[in-house]
Amino acid sequence: RTGQSVLISDMDHVRHVRSLSATDDGRVLASCDWNGSIGVWKFNGDEKSFSKIDPKALPVFVDLSDDGKRMLVGTESFPDENLKSQILLYDVESTPPRRLSQRVVPQDVRAGVIDQDHRQAIVAQGVHVEVYTYDAEGKFLKEDPKYLTVPVQPVRHVAFAKDNGSYKIAFGWKGDGKGGTKLE
Repeated sequence: RTGQSVLISDMDHVRHVRSLSATDDGRVLASCDWNGSIGVWKFNGDEKSFSKIDPKALPVFVDLSDDGKRMLVGTESFPDENLKSQILLYDVESTPPRRLSQRVVPQDVRAGVIDQDHRQAIVAQGVHVEVYTYDAEGKFLKEDPKYLTVPVQPVRHVAFAKDNGSYKIAFGWKGDGKGGTKLE
Protein backbone atom coordinates (compact mmCIF):
# COMPACT_ATOMS: atom_id res chain seq x y z
CA ARG A 1 0.00 0.00 0.00
CA THR A 2 2.86 2.38 0.67
CA GLY A 3 4.65 1.64 -2.58
CA GLN A 4 7.75 0.66 -0.61
CA SER A 5 9.39 -2.73 -1.02
CA VAL A 6 9.93 -4.78 2.11
CA LEU A 7 12.37 -7.68 2.30
CA ILE A 8 10.80 -10.53 4.19
CA SER A 9 13.56 -12.90 5.17
CA ASP A 10 11.94 -14.57 8.19
CA MET A 11 10.75 -17.57 6.21
CA ASP A 12 13.61 -19.68 5.03
CA HIS A 13 11.88 -21.54 2.22
CA VAL A 14 14.29 -24.36 1.45
CA ARG A 15 12.26 -25.46 -1.56
CA HIS A 16 9.96 -23.74 -4.03
CA VAL A 17 7.08 -21.63 -2.77
CA ARG A 18 3.85 -23.37 -3.80
CA SER A 19 1.34 -20.69 -2.85
CA LEU A 20 1.14 -17.12 -1.61
CA SER A 21 -1.88 -15.23 -0.28
CA ALA A 22 -2.34 -11.71 1.06
CA THR A 23 -5.24 -9.66 2.35
CA ASP A 24 -6.33 -6.76 0.15
CA ASP A 25 -5.12 -4.24 2.72
CA GLY A 26 -1.70 -5.92 2.95
CA ARG A 27 -1.93 -6.52 6.73
CA VAL A 28 -1.48 -10.31 6.47
CA LEU A 29 0.63 -12.43 4.13
CA ALA A 30 0.86 -16.24 4.06
CA SER A 31 2.97 -18.70 2.06
CA CYS A 32 3.64 -22.44 1.86
CA ASP A 33 6.47 -24.38 0.27
CA TRP A 34 7.36 -27.83 -1.10
CA ASN A 35 9.10 -28.63 2.19
CA GLY A 36 5.80 -28.54 4.10
CA SER A 37 6.21 -25.19 5.90
CA ILE A 38 3.70 -22.36 6.19
CA GLY A 39 4.70 -18.80 7.03
CA VAL A 40 2.34 -16.05 8.25
CA TRP A 41 3.36 -12.40 8.48
CA LYS A 42 1.24 -9.71 10.15
CA PHE A 43 1.94 -6.02 9.58
CA ASN A 44 0.70 -3.15 11.72
CA GLY A 45 2.35 0.12 10.71
CA ASP A 46 6.06 -0.32 11.36
CA GLU A 47 5.44 -3.42 13.49
CA LYS A 48 5.83 -6.88 11.95
CA SER A 49 5.24 -10.32 13.43
CA PHE A 50 6.06 -13.68 11.90
CA SER A 51 4.93 -17.23 12.65
CA LYS A 52 6.14 -20.45 11.06
CA ILE A 53 3.67 -23.33 11.10
CA ASP A 54 4.36 -27.02 10.66
CA PRO A 55 1.00 -28.42 9.50
CA LYS A 56 2.27 -32.03 9.71
CA ALA A 57 1.17 -32.31 6.08
CA LEU A 58 2.28 -31.27 2.58
CA PRO A 59 0.53 -27.95 1.84
CA VAL A 60 -0.44 -27.21 -1.75
CA PHE A 61 -2.11 -23.84 -1.22
CA VAL A 62 -2.88 -21.20 1.39
CA ASP A 63 -5.76 -18.73 1.15
CA LEU A 64 -6.54 -15.92 3.59
CA SER A 65 -10.07 -14.69 4.23
CA ASP A 66 -10.73 -11.11 3.10
CA ASP A 67 -10.63 -9.89 6.72
CA GLY A 68 -7.38 -11.76 7.46
CA LYS A 69 -8.92 -13.69 10.38
CA ARG A 70 -8.97 -17.18 8.83
CA MET A 71 -6.61 -19.18 6.62
CA LEU A 72 -7.52 -22.22 4.54
CA VAL A 73 -4.77 -24.71 3.71
CA GLY A 74 -5.11 -27.61 1.27
CA THR A 75 -2.73 -30.57 1.42
CA GLU A 76 -1.84 -33.57 -0.68
CA SER A 77 -1.29 -37.17 0.32
CA PHE A 78 2.13 -38.67 0.83
CA PRO A 79 1.82 -42.44 1.28
CA ASP A 80 5.44 -42.94 2.40
CA GLU A 81 4.73 -40.76 5.45
CA ASN A 82 1.13 -41.99 5.89
CA LEU A 83 -0.19 -38.47 5.20
CA LYS A 84 -3.71 -38.10 3.83
CA SER A 85 -5.09 -35.24 1.75
CA GLN A 86 -6.95 -32.75 3.89
CA ILE A 87 -8.15 -29.20 4.28
CA LEU A 88 -7.10 -27.24 7.37
CA LEU A 89 -8.67 -24.10 8.83
CA TYR A 90 -6.59 -21.73 11.00
CA ASP A 91 -7.38 -18.76 13.23
CA VAL A 92 -4.85 -16.19 12.02
CA GLU A 93 -5.78 -13.62 14.69
CA SER A 94 -4.01 -15.70 17.33
CA THR A 95 -0.21 -15.68 17.49
CA PRO A 96 0.94 -18.14 16.38
CA PRO A 97 -2.02 -19.04 14.16
CA ARG A 98 -4.08 -21.80 15.75
CA ARG A 99 -5.58 -24.74 13.87
CA LEU A 100 -9.34 -24.71 14.32
CA SER A 101 -10.22 -27.84 12.39
CA GLN A 102 -9.19 -30.27 9.70
CA ARG A 103 -11.03 -32.58 7.38
CA VAL A 104 -9.63 -35.49 5.42
CA VAL A 105 -10.69 -35.34 1.77
CA PRO A 106 -10.74 -38.19 -0.76
CA GLN A 107 -8.22 -36.82 -3.28
CA ASP A 108 -5.24 -34.46 -3.40
CA VAL A 109 -6.32 -30.84 -3.17
CA ARG A 110 -5.13 -28.71 -6.11
CA ALA A 111 -6.45 -25.26 -5.23
CA GLY A 112 -8.98 -23.58 -3.01
CA VAL A 113 -10.49 -20.43 -1.62
CA ILE A 114 -12.05 -19.50 1.70
CA ASP A 115 -15.39 -17.66 1.71
CA GLN A 116 -15.67 -16.24 5.23
CA ASP A 117 -19.02 -14.55 4.46
CA HIS A 118 -20.69 -17.92 3.83
CA ARG A 119 -18.33 -19.98 6.03
CA GLN A 120 -17.28 -22.16 3.15
CA ALA A 121 -14.08 -23.74 1.89
CA ILE A 122 -14.21 -24.27 -1.87
CA VAL A 123 -11.57 -26.73 -3.06
CA ALA A 124 -10.61 -28.47 -6.30
CA GLN A 125 -9.52 -32.08 -6.06
CA GLY A 126 -9.28 -34.76 -8.71
CA VAL A 127 -12.27 -34.36 -11.01
CA HIS A 128 -14.42 -32.31 -8.59
CA VAL A 129 -14.79 -28.92 -7.03
CA GLU A 130 -16.26 -29.39 -3.57
CA VAL A 131 -17.77 -26.91 -1.12
CA TYR A 132 -17.28 -27.64 2.60
CA THR A 133 -19.10 -25.64 5.27
CA TYR A 134 -17.76 -24.69 8.71
CA ASP A 135 -19.42 -23.17 11.79
CA ALA A 136 -18.79 -19.86 13.60
CA GLU A 137 -16.00 -21.47 15.66
CA GLY A 138 -14.23 -22.67 12.50
CA LYS A 139 -15.14 -26.37 12.81
CA PHE A 140 -15.91 -28.20 9.56
CA LEU A 141 -19.42 -29.65 9.57
CA LYS A 142 -19.76 -33.41 9.23
CA GLU A 143 -22.23 -33.10 6.36
CA ASP A 144 -21.25 -34.19 2.86
CA PRO A 145 -19.79 -31.43 0.70
CA LYS A 146 -21.65 -29.87 -2.21
CA TYR A 147 -20.21 -30.85 -5.58
CA LEU A 148 -19.81 -28.48 -8.51
CA THR A 149 -19.79 -29.86 -12.03
CA VAL A 150 -16.59 -28.96 -13.85
CA PRO A 151 -16.07 -28.75 -17.61
CA VAL A 152 -12.64 -30.45 -17.62
CA GLN A 153 -11.16 -33.60 -16.09
CA PRO A 154 -8.93 -34.10 -14.31
CA VAL A 155 -8.71 -30.68 -12.70
CA ARG A 156 -5.00 -29.78 -12.48
CA HIS A 157 -5.19 -26.08 -11.66
CA VAL A 158 -7.98 -23.74 -10.62
CA ALA A 159 -8.14 -19.98 -10.38
CA PHE A 160 -10.84 -18.32 -8.25
CA ALA A 161 -11.92 -14.67 -8.46
CA LYS A 162 -14.58 -13.13 -6.24
CA ASP A 163 -17.02 -10.99 -8.23
CA ASN A 164 -19.86 -9.19 -6.42
CA GLY A 165 -20.36 -11.96 -3.87
CA SER A 166 -20.05 -14.88 -6.28
CA TYR A 167 -17.02 -16.64 -7.72
CA LYS A 168 -15.66 -16.92 -11.22
CA ILE A 169 -13.70 -20.11 -11.66
CA ALA A 170 -11.20 -21.00 -14.40
CA PHE A 171 -10.07 -24.61 -14.78
CA GLY A 172 -6.85 -26.00 -16.19
CA TRP A 173 -6.58 -29.56 -17.37
CA LYS A 174 -3.86 -29.83 -19.97
CA GLY A 175 -0.29 -28.67 -20.22
CA ASP A 176 0.77 -25.83 -22.48
CA GLY A 177 4.05 -27.58 -23.44
CA LYS A 178 6.10 -25.11 -21.38
CA GLY A 179 5.51 -26.56 -17.92
CA GLY A 180 2.34 -24.54 -17.32
CA THR A 181 -1.37 -25.29 -17.52
CA LYS A 182 -3.81 -23.47 -19.77
CA LEU A 183 -6.86 -22.16 -17.87
CA GLU A 184 -10.27 -22.26 -19.52
